[in-house]
Amino acid sequence: MSIARLVADGLLSDAAAVDVADLRDERGARRIAVRIADGWSFDVLPDRGLDIGAAWWRGSPVAWRSPIEVDPGPARGWGERFLGGLVVTCGPDAIGVAGDGSLHGSHSATPAHAVTWRRARVAGSTVGAEITGAVDDVRMFGRHVRVERTISASDGDARLTVRDRIVNRGLEPAPVAFLYHVNLGAPAIVPGTRVEIDAERTLARERTDSVPDATVLPAPIDATEETVFEHRGIRSAHGVARAIVRTPTGRRTEISWSAEALPRCYQWVLPTRGGWALGIEPANAPLFGPERDDAGTRAVLLAPGESVETAVSIAHEEGTP
Repeated sequence: MSIARLVADGLLSDAAAVDVADLRDERGARRIAVRIADGWSFDVLPDRGLDIGAAWWRGSPVAWRSPIEVDPGPARGWGERFLGGLVVTCGPDAIGVAGDGSLHGSHSATPAHAVTWRRARVAGSTVGAEITGAVDDVRMFGRHVRVERTISASDGDARLTVRDRIVNRGLEPAPVAFLYHVNLGAPAIVPGTRVEIDAERTLARERTDSVPDATVLPAPIDATEETVFEHRGIRSAHGVARAIVRTPTGRRTEISWSAEALPRCYQWVLPTRGGWALGIEPANAPLFGPERDDAGTRAVLLAPGESVETAVSIAHEEGTP
């Protein structure tokens, strides 16, 4: 019998089916821990742009978490503060290499405000949780871009979804570059895992012996090396683009996103032992290459009052090989 049926029949309370705890760690960092019976469990991080940290599907880890266990603080660089997690948001001011000292933008280093959470009944037949909040990229004299975020999951849906409305609240046009860094780790990925993205062609930012192509994940290596691929000409169905990640052990993870708002996709592979990871990265702007030299293509320009809506979902299932 489903969890929702147990709730509907009065055998289980909403609080027992969906547990939400608003917590702080020993350093004062806020963490909203969501635990959905027989479904997703995940941590939402209000102090890090309302991104998603650790995540499990039915008790099995899905999210990659970096070897960095504690954030050393804003005096350090992005790479020194990258804790990993299921979804790390890059932008909205930059997503690529450091230009003005900000690698991958300011979002994940900016605390969210107006953060709320609630247990939710979905169409009366399922139970879940919804977390909302806003993250501002704002200057006293100039730019004001707001990301209005909603995170949702329920027992009746294998998807964990992040929906954003990005709006220019300033008085001048604002460039907006946006990328979702979706990070998977073992056992959701293992050596031999296949990555399927329907694209016209795939290019490597750098050629490495450890990751010769984008379609199969390698065994870990005893060296620090990464490879980034760009998937060009992403094909979509009904406005949704997808990446399918399949392990030889029968696990399947599907990352889907709004194709029109996020027409690009990058793939990050870190084969280093102890940090072994896969990143699927839907984006609206170039991460590298000659397009980044042109202000007209480096980011999407939003007029004052203009907004764009984006979404990314992660669905995980276990099967037999």
